Amino acid sequence: MSPQALDRQPTIRHSRARPKTSRHFYSSLQIRHGASVKTVQARLGHKSATETLDTYGHLWPDADEQTRNILNESLIGLRKADSKLGVQIKT
Repeated sequence: MSPQALDRQPTIRHSRARPKTSRHFYSSLQIRHGASVKTVQARLGHKSATETLDTYGHLWPDADEQTRNILNESLIGLRKADSKLGVQIKT
């Protein structure tokens, strides 16, 4: 589903919210916060991980995005640790 299509979906607060909308919101929230395919599958009651991936696979970050995020978080952590020690790194 395109980002534009997601923007057109009714929100949970919207008076026309349907159970399916809440279900998609719930699953996308889990995925955004790092839930595994098996966890989402179990929570939604899907018979297989394939069903979950076919429906929500586009929401999981790809490997490139994951590695960028890991590196960014690590660098931010190092910078915070350095600043507590008073280490100045020139860039």
